[in-house]
Formats: sequence, C-alpha cells, structure tokens
Amino acid sequence: MKFKLIFILLVVAVFVSSRYLFFREGENERFIPLDICEEVSIAKEQQAAQEVKENINIFSTTTETIFGLTSEGTEQVVYRDANDNIGLVTHIHFGAAGKSEAEFYFNGGFISYILKRNLEYTVPITELTYEDIKLVATKEFLMDKERNLCEWYLDGELQVNNVDAQDLVDFLVSNIIE
Repeated sequence: MKFKLIFILLVVAVFVSSRYLFFREGENERFIPLDICEEVSIAKEQQAAQEVKENINIFSTTTETIFGLTSEGTEQVVYRDANDNIGLVTHIHFGAAGKSEAEFYFNGGFISYILKRNLEYTVPITELTYEDIKLVATKEFLMDKERNLCEWYLDGELQVNNVDAQDLVDFLVSNIIE
C-alpha cells in the first residue's frame, strides 16, 4: 500500500512539472526541451519593447480596420522601419463593455513578445472618458522563432504553459494582417 501511494505521488509530480513544457502542434501534443527557450527573458523582452516605444517616431505606419473579430471592430497599426521590417503591430479590439489591446513585438522577423491588456469601461461607452477605463488584466507572452510559447505571465506572475495559452497566442497572431 505504501509503495502504491509513493508511486502515485511520483507520477502526479512528474505530470504536474511536465506541464511547464506542454505545447500543441496542430492536433498532436508534444514536449519542448528546455534549451529551446533558454535565451528567453521577460526583462530583456520588456526592455526591447520599451526601446521600440521610445523610438516609435522612426517607424512608418499603416492602419487598418478589421471587422468580424469583435462587436465594435478592431484597429490594427503596423510599424515598419526604413528597411520595411516590421518592428511592432498593435491591435485594439473594441467592445461595448471594454477593449483589449495587444502589442506584437518583432525581433529578426519573428514575434518574440506579445503584451496584451484587457480593459473594461466603468460607464456606458457613450459617456466614456479616459478616467473611465479600468485595467482588468495584463498578459505577456514570450515565444521562440516557431511561435512556440516559452513563458507567459498574468499580471507579472509566471504561469504554467498549457494548450489554452498556446491557443490564445495562435489566435492573436492569426489575426495579424501584414
């Protein structure tokens, strides 16, 4: 009996710890070795994002409205450097009760960092001022070149990687129009 209990606890511990590396590729599930994401650092990505924001005036922009994603529409802005490389794409998804803002930061031609904020309106949209917008949640996603989720954070706290988080990243990225 004691052996069974120890065995069950060991299996549960291995399963729970392996969820940190869990990803989905199409319909097949797979595990990613730790070394794929070794160079990922939230501090490094936040610093790179801050540098893009500080130098935003060097980018040319293209603005598009995307219909069908939300009840009130989505605005996309693509920021390109002088060599036509994308540095940043922003999405603002408008809704009747709030909005969602997503910033996609590019590094060497791929998205390495996504910052997503969910905001809600504290008054009806017709009476809205800047003070009436409340931040509900901030999510940060760090990815490798193949768009595999390496780490993600909810309100600054490291979270467990899982299929739902990878699916959210895939959904957000799939709505980018380049």
